[in-house]
Amino acid sequence: GLAVADPTGQVPAGSLGKDLLADDSSQPFGVRLDPAKVMAAFTEAWAEAEPDPSAEDAGGVVVVEASDLARTLRYRPIVDFERYRAMWLEALEHTDELVASLLDEVDPERDTVLVVAPYNKRGDRDLTVVGLRGPDVEPGYLRSASTQRAGFLTLVDVGPTILDAFGVDRPIEMEGRPAVVSATDD
Repeated sequence: GLAVADPTGQVPAGSLGKDLLADDSSQPFGVRLDPAKVMAAFTEAWAEAEPDPSAEDAGGVVVVEASDLARTLRYRPIVDFERYRAMWLEALEHTDELVASLLDEVDPERDTVLVVAPYNKRGDRDLTVVGLRGPDVEPGYLRSASTQRAGFLTLVDVGPTILDAFGVDRPIEMEGRPAVVSATDD
């Protein structure tokens, strides 16, 4: 939720609580995302974020966190490797299905989609892999001035990348730099 928080830490709208979760004793910490509830919340938020063609409105930002992945990463110390791996693969499969459903709802000719991989492993808190698809985005690897590495961004680059997608300059006090696409042979 902090990705879209205002300077006071408030998120203007959305579902940030347990209302998107379902009890499931086979999952880390006994809960999992309920895909139907996530899609319903997304559909509502997406309708509110829809650009107004009669105004110079670029639309809005909707964030969907696939928290099953983050919960599974945090659950790692509690279970043996085989159980963790099975849980991770299941969370990854469910997340893949969720992302596919979300992508079905957006217009690739108009909408930009940013997918950010989980980052909360010990020791690599700030470095992550990101996928970006949008109407003016060329194929290639993302990189930023922060990392100088094709294929990786830091978390502080995500905000400036979103602003850049809307054509909004990054405030000077904001950390990170917008991602750029580099050639695939870098």
